[in-house]
Amino acid sequence: NNWKGTKRKMQITFDEAAAILNSQQELLILTHRNLDGDTLGSALALCYGLRQRGKRASVLIEETVPPKYQWLLEAYRPQPLEKPLLVAVDIADEQLFHAAEEPYRGQIQLCIDHHETNTGYAEQTLLVPAAAATAEIMFDLLQQLGVRITVDIANALFTGIATDTGGFRFSNVTATTHQTAAALLRLGAEGYTINRIMFETKSREQFELEKMAMDSMTFYEEGAVAFMYITKEMMERSKANQGDIEGLSGRSRQIEGVKVGALLKEKSSGGYKVSVRTGLSTDASAICAKLGGGGHKRAGGCDIPGTCEEATHRLLEVIRSEWNG
Repeated sequence: NNWKGTKRKMQITFDEAAAILNSQQELLILTHRNLDGDTLGSALALCYGLRQRGKRASVLIEETVPPKYQWLLEAYRPQPLEKPLLVAVDIADEQLFHAAEEPYRGQIQLCIDHHETNTGYAEQTLLVPAAAATAEIMFDLLQQLGVRITVDIANALFTGIATDTGGFRFSNVTATTHQTAAALLRLGAEGYTINRIMFETKSREQFELEKMAMDSMTFYEEGAVAFMYITKEMMERSKANQGDIEGLSGRSRQIEGVKVGALLKEKSSGGYKVSVRTGLSTDASAICAKLGGGGHKRAGGCDIPGTCEEATHRLLEVIRSEWNG
């Protein structure tokens, strides 16, 4: 159990989380850096739901939103807040805060999350590791709050579930995931449009980056481990942005015989941001935890300092130590 909470920092139930949200009039919702569909979709859905209940609520979002998610913000307008309750959504660790959230470290009153590696940094946490996405949890919580699921809420939640399950292809998908998605479709979620935007549309810049990343693929352990690399030079040559990288992490795992795949992206500040994807026999979160990160059994992330060669060597060492064949 990775839970590090104290008696003051505790896990709570849906009823208790709903009571906390109902007791407040102002709420600021935090999303993690390197924005994805689950953190943004869950945060927007909660924001819209709270406003429907007569609350003042806003979402604190990174300045740069990947183009594929910008359509979700068309209906969103921030509201000025004075002394809001701080709610972190889909954030397993304060290390994942973006720059605008740094002043709030150590002050988060409520966290809603599905990562089993959640560090218990918030005073109270609604944690459901069995959920495929935080958006799946949010759907149940909004119903607990008596929120009417509008089309905007349904689209935000469906985006969160679709992206965190790789279009319902990952091993985290359960019958409940499908039931929640079906309910959202009945409530107006534009499933076809969302899946088209998320999985079947790419910019020319993303295409150029993908070509270079695929060419970088290197195999280890007789083909059972595969790494892809994205350098600062590749980002500059392709003119790609951070959002264009999303989806590349799992590419190496698509190759027959690859049990563990990783994407190593060079950081502007030095070192590498690493995304690990594994099959059923190896735990990605255990690999990343040994390197100061975390995640899920099939998908994890961490940062590794040093040169490309040093990061590769360190990651291989840890993978071998966790290897289950």
